[in-house]
Formats: sequence, structure tokens, C-alpha cells
Amino acid sequence: MQVNTILFYLIEITGLWYQTKLFYFIVSCLIILSTIGFFYYRYFAIKELNRIRTDLANDIHDEIGTILTRSIMRIELMKNAKQVSVDDLKKVEHQLRGAVQSFRNVLWSLNTDNIRTSDFVGRINLTLGDVFDGTNFSFLVTNLSSSNYFLPVFFGTH
Repeated sequence: MQVNTILFYLIEITGLWYQTKLFYFIVSCLIILSTIGFFYYRYFAIKELNRIRTDLANDIHDEIGTILTRSIMRIELMKNAKQVSVDDLKKVEHQLRGAVQSFRNVLWSLNTDNIRTSDFVGRINLTLGDVFDGTNFSFLVTNLSSSNYFLPVFFGTH
């Protein structure tokens, strides 16, 4: 008996996996999708920032506009009354101070980067001055070795 079989084994040598067209296609798609994703994120971040700006402008307009309109109406009534009392002037002054305080509160809540303890103590003085109008007061802040400590970001919004 004679056997005519030969051992046959096929070896195929191909290029490296990162030198194939499929790899270049996948990398190109990833770069394109990453770029689109980045611009998509930036678009919606800018859109959200514009929404916040619009809401803030509306809030400022409504708050300050209401207070100023009320003050103007009170002044008009005082002009028509032909007699101005000190009490009426104090009410107008209080309303106008309220408008300024509302505007300060909005600006205070926006500027959360540079809130220092000295700024916070100054805000306490302003608030107490508004609450206790005409009353002498004093307070003591302890455990502050420096007035230049930065306060946490959430401090300005609360």
C-alpha cells in the first residue's frame, strides 16, 4: 500500500491590524463623532447660559421695575396732595433702598468667585442697617484671623 497524501497547511500573512482600512475608517468615525459631540455640548452649554441670562434679566426687570414704579406712584400722590409728610418721604426712601438692595442681592449671588469673609461681614452690616433702620447696633465676628478667606461657592447664593 502506497500513501499519496501530503501534509498541507496554509499560512496567510496579513498586515498589522492598525494598518488596515477598517481601522482607519473606525478612527476617522471616532474623530468625527468626537468633534460633533464637542460642538453639540458647547451649543447646548451656550444655549443654557443664554437662558439663565434671560431669566436673570427678567427677574431684575420685574423686581426693580415694580419697586421703582411703586415709588414713582407714591411721589405722584405726594405731589397731588400738596403736603408732604416726613413719613411719606421715609416710605419712598425705604422703597428705593429696597430696589438698590434687590439689585445688590442679584449681583452678590452672581459673583460667587470672589466672596471673602470681609464681603460677608459688610453684607451683614448692610442687611442689619436695612432691618434696624435708625437703630444703633454692633456685632462681633470671632475666629477670623484674616478677612481675606474665600468662602465656598454656594455661600453667595444662600
